[in-house]
Amino acid sequence: MRTPTEWLDDPEQVRRFEERMRAARVPRRQFLGIIGALGAAAALAACGAESAPATSAPAPRAPGGATTAAPTAAAAPAATTGAAAAPTQAPRSGTNLSNWPANQPAPTDLAADQTYRAAVPEDPSSFDFNKDLYAAGSNYIWEGLLRYDPDFNLAPGTAESYEVGSGGSVYVFKLNPKATWSNGDPLTADDYIYSWTRQLDPATAASYAGFLLDIKGAESFNTKKGATAKDLGLRAVDKNTLEVTLERPAGYFPILAAYLAAVPAHKPSIEKHGEKATEPSVVGGPVVSNGPFVLTKWDRGREFVLERNERYATNPKPTLQKINYSVIPNTAGLAPYEGGQIDYRSFQGIPNGEIPRLLNDPQLKQQLHRHSQSGLWYLVPEVDKPPFNGENGRKVRRAIQKAVNREQLVKVIQNLGEPAYSLIAPDLPYHIDPKTNPEFKQRVDFSKDAAMKELEGTPYAGGRGWPEVVLSMREEGATSKTAGEFIQRQLKENLGMEVKIDIQPQAVFRPAMYEGKLQLIFIRWYQDYPDPNNFYKDVFYSRKASGKRQRWSNDQFDDGCLKAGSETDPAKRAQMYKDLEKILQEEGVYSPLYYGYAYVLFKPKIGGIPKTKTGDVQPDWNIFIDMARSLYIKK
Repeated sequence: MRTPTEWLDDPEQVRRFEERMRAARVPRRQFLGIIGALGAAAALAACGAESAPATSAPAPRAPGGATTAAPTAAAAPAATTGAAAAPTQAPRSGTNLSNWPANQPAPTDLAADQTYRAAVPEDPSSFDFNKDLYAAGSNYIWEGLLRYDPDFNLAPGTAESYEVGSGGSVYVFKLNPKATWSNGDPLTADDYIYSWTRQLDPATAASYAGFLLDIKGAESFNTKKGATAKDLGLRAVDKNTLEVTLERPAGYFPILAAYLAAVPAHKPSIEKHGEKATEPSVVGGPVVSNGPFVLTKWDRGREFVLERNERYATNPKPTLQKINYSVIPNTAGLAPYEGGQIDYRSFQGIPNGEIPRLLNDPQLKQQLHRHSQSGLWYLVPEVDKPPFNGENGRKVRRAIQKAVNREQLVKVIQNLGEPAYSLIAPDLPYHIDPKTNPEFKQRVDFSKDAAMKELEGTPYAGGRGWPEVVLSMREEGATSKTAGEFIQRQLKENLGMEVKIDIQPQAVFRPAMYEGKLQLIFIRWYQDYPDPNNFYKDVFYSRKASGKRQRWSNDQFDDGCLKAGSETDPAKRAQMYKDLEKILQEEGVYSPLYYGYAYVLFKPKIGGIPKTKTGDVQPDWNIFIDMARSLYIKK
C-alpha cells in the first residue's frame, strides 16, 4: 500500500497536482496549500521539526466574511516557541482522523436562545458549491467526505474512514451509515457519484471541475475527448462505500475530498429546481443539504438564515440553533459590531486605525483576539538591478537586512506582526528559534553601524551615490502601506537611500514580479502548507520553468532544497533548512521583517471559540472554516 507521504517526493505527482490546480483556473499560490493538507502532515510525522504562538487573489467567501483559500495544510499542531512540534500523522485508514469537536468538554452555561449573528460582505449568488465554488454562500450547510479541525488535521465528514489501494490509485471511503440529507433521504455513495459527475460534466461548466481530474476518465469526459459519465472511476461498492479509481497514484486525493469543491449536491432538488435549488423561496422550505446547518431563509441583498440540521448524524450536532447572516460590507467597519447587530467581526471588517482604541478599551480589549496568519513579510532586492547587482550587490543587500528596526516596525503596524529573523513563522514546524539559534538573528538584526559598515568599499560608502530605488508592493490595505512607509524612512535614515514607493494592484504587480521587472520588492508569503518546502523551495528554488519570484539563483541552494525535501531524519532535515537559511542570509537574498498576525472580535456571550492545541484562537480564516460547529451562546 502506498502511504500518503510518498507523493511529495514524487516530482511527477507534484507536477500533476499543479496541473490540476491550474485546471481549476485559480491562482497557483491559492492552491499550493492543498499539498500540505495530507502530504505535509505525513511528512511531518516522519520528519518532525523545530517549532511555536498560534494562523491571497480573491478566494471563496467563508461565513462571516473570511476568505477561504484552498486548504493550506493539515499542519502539525503548533508548539510553543523553541519546542518540538508534535508530528501529525496523515491517516492511511482513517482510524486516526481527528475527533474535534467531540473531544471538547460539553458547555454548561448555555443560554436558552442559541442564535448567533454574523455578517457576510456580499450577497451570495447561490449556495450550490458543487457547481460554483465562488457562489459566496455558507459552507456550513454542506459537508464533504472529510474536513479539518482547528489544528488543520483531517477529520471525518460524511466518511468515517478511508483505505488506499492499488499503489495509491484507488481510494475507498466508508460513509457513516447514519448520514442522511436534511429532508431524511439517505445519503449514499451514489450521491457523491452523481455530484462529482455533475461537476465534471462540461455542460455544467463548474468553476472547479479541474479539481477532480485525477479521477479515471475525468479529463477526457470534462474536455469532451471521448469518455462518458459511465467511464468515470466512480463506483458504489454498496450504499455506504464509495470507490474512487484514479488515472494514476495521487497521494493528495484525500485533501481534495476535504475541500469545499468536493461537497455533494442533492440530486432530486437539482433535477426539480435546477439553478434555483438552493433558494428556500423556490423549493418551498429549507434547502436540502447534508451539513450541520440548513438554509431556511434568504432575503436577497439583506440576510440569510441557517438553522441546525436536526438530522445531522456524521458528527455531534452543533450547539447553536440558528445563525443569522446580515449582508454587511467590510467597509462598514466596527459600527455593526459595536451597535449590537452582529456577534463576530473578522479582521477584514476591523479598520487598522481602530486597533489602538480596541486595545485601550477595557471591555473591547477582552473581546479582541489575535491570531497568526502563518506567514512572513519580507524584502527582496533583485540581484540583476542596481544597486543590488554586480560585485557590490551582495554587500548592499546585506546592508538592507540590517537597516530596518523590526521592533519599531511591528509597533508602527499596531502589533499586527512579530519581528522575523528567518523564513518560517513561529507557529509552523522548522521555525528557527532565535533564542536557541542566535546566529540567524545576529546576521540580519537591526544595526545602523553594521549596515553602514557593509557599504564600505562600494560606490555607496557613507550612504551616498545611490541610484534611483523603487520599492514595489501590491495594494493590500493600510497595514502594508504603513509598513512600506516605515521601511522607506528607515532606508533613508540608516543608509541614506532615497526610496520611492510604488503600490500596484495585484493585476499589475504579479506579472511584473514574475517577469523580473521590479527592483526592490516588499511582499508577504502566507504559507500554503506547514512544511519548509513551501517557502524554501516553492519561493526561492530557481530551477523551474515558470513562477520564479526573484532573479537570484544558486546551485548549492537548489541542490539543498531537493535533498531537504526528501530527507526523513528529523535532525538532519532541520539542519539542512538551517544551512539553506544561512545561504539566503549570507547572500542577502531577502530580508525577513515580520510574521503577520490579525485581530478578530467575539462578543463576550460567545463560547466554544475554536483553539489550537496550544490554546491560540483559531477563527475561520484560511484552511479552517468550521468554527460554527463548536460555538455557543453563554447565559
